[in-house]
Amino acid sequence: MGSQSSEKSLSKTITGEIHQPLRLYYEMYRPGRVMTALSRLKCIQ
Repeated sequence: MGSQSSEKSLSKTITGEIHQPLRLYYEMYRPGRVMTALSRLKCIQ
């Protein structure tokens, strides 16, 4: 007999919060303006 548990387990972060993977999608109405603004930031190359 195996030692598999029938209980479900949760994935948690290092700080103990439950890991909730998700993916967000955005629609940009003016992508050119967004790219212009991002290109002006010194932290993004």
